[in-house]
Amino acid sequence: MNFSKLASFIAIISALGCSVLFFVRLYYAVSIFEPLQTSTSGAEYESLFVIWKYINGMKIYADHMKIPFAGTFYNWLYYAFYGELTGGILAVLDLADSWIPTITKLITVAGTLVGVVITYLTFRLIASNEAEPSSSWQALSASLAIFLFMGPLVGFFGMAAQPDIWAMVFDISAVYVFIRFYALRPLVAVTSFCLLAYIAWSFKQIFVFSPGAIGLYLLLRRDFKWLSVLTVMMCTFWAASLWIGDPQYIKTMIKFGGTKVTLLPEQLIRNLTNAGVKLFPVILGLVGIISIVILAKPWKLVRRPEQTQQTYLGPKNVLLLALMGIAISGLIAIPASAKQGAAENYYFVFTFYACLAILSGYRLLSMESKSKRIFLILVTIGWSLNFLAVGSVLVGINGVVSTRYAHSKISSRALCLRKLNLPQPAFVAHPYISLPWMYPADQHFVLQTSYYWDRTAGIKMEGGGLGGLIDKGYFASLALVVNKHGQFDDSDLSRYQKVPSNCNLSVFLRKK
Repeated sequence: MNFSKLASFIAIISALGCSVLFFVRLYYAVSIFEPLQTSTSGAEYESLFVIWKYINGMKIYADHMKIPFAGTFYNWLYYAFYGELTGGILAVLDLADSWIPTITKLITVAGTLVGVVITYLTFRLIASNEAEPSSSWQALSASLAIFLFMGPLVGFFGMAAQPDIWAMVFDISAVYVFIRFYALRPLVAVTSFCLLAYIAWSFKQIFVFSPGAIGLYLLLRRDFKWLSVLTVMMCTFWAASLWIGDPQYIKTMIKFGGTKVTLLPEQLIRNLTNAGVKLFPVILGLVGIISIVILAKPWKLVRRPEQTQQTYLGPKNVLLLALMGIAISGLIAIPASAKQGAAENYYFVFTFYACLAILSGYRLLSMESKSKRIFLILVTIGWSLNFLAVGSVLVGINGVVSTRYAHSKISSRALCLRKLNLPQPAFVAHPYISLPWMYPADQHFVLQTSYYWDRTAGIKMEGGGLGGLIDKGYFASLALVVNKHGQFDDSDLSRYQKVPSNCNLSVFLRKK
């Protein structure tokens, strides 16, 4: 049996299944005929509100401990990039603000497609110094590139109003230029890397993975000259951003805005488990590489030098770089994924470096090992399991294909509340419905996700928080989901009178 051809075939079919699921989900999440109001990842409403503020020339980094308790938690370029593109499209096409979710999703989708291409080009560099790589190696490279950006781990994040995808695109681009130029033009490699890595960080401040990985790689090579250049450049870029930014921006970057988010063991276990289930090809591929290393007598492999006259980094150096990336991204991602509200997106960069290790290890060890059967069998099993998992979602056995139901639910509630013409100021206890295009209001209380966690942690909010404002009669009307004791945010609602409503929310008017 030709295991190479079988593994290639299964990998391509499985990766195509990932892309089919991605575009099916996109079909239900985005429409060119109507502005759908759906969230394809956690607290998208936070980002949508800040992007709306950017488009309208309002202050971006506001203290979420103050009224109206709306948060801004990501870095400056994310909001500027999405805000400029979205605002420009709205103006050119003369569209209403209700199209902001659609446009921002499509911007992320564009990043997903660019990510597949730049990741494949990065993987191709691993074999650029060798003879034309085999079709099976190219198939594995293409499959992993598709899997990385369209596979189960990324899932709906590939079309969400979130900074992760474009941050990862620039982070991988930074690694690409380093691998591409370091051997012959280290000045170009390091300076270009720093610029692209800074752009990735400017989308989402946790993206310090690759500067750490490249820094460790240069340290192990004792290349102190370029390590110093990298360190100075990255620290200068980061310091300049903090120096230019206002106090609230600095507080957001350094202290996450002052929010009190707890690390939970059960959250870590959940995210690690979910990531493991969604990464069968990567996990089994790594196991396969380890197996071949053992059989290939690694002490001989370590003594073997890279080929001379190299234009790019060879497989051995890329493998070392990938291992540094796995170590750094793992050290950052594991504790970060344990915080309240965290998801598997913290493992995106870790997965990229794992794929890089698989390909560089396979390319390197294929020169040494007479038999790659163990590796090919394991990756075939991994891709087969992935195909079954993706197929089960497509046929409706597991997972979610469509988020269109959320649009109907949210839109009907918002329409119902608008018909009530509630007196202002009004508070609607639904952050998405509180978005400006969903429900007109004097103040938009698009609550930051950690609001209730912060309240539980004892953080003082302006006016005593929502409960304190309600007790003072700050709002003329309320649309709430009250607890079993008839309370909301520790307020007994005694200053308000409940009125009939069919909006699936309890509506209250302030007593005269």
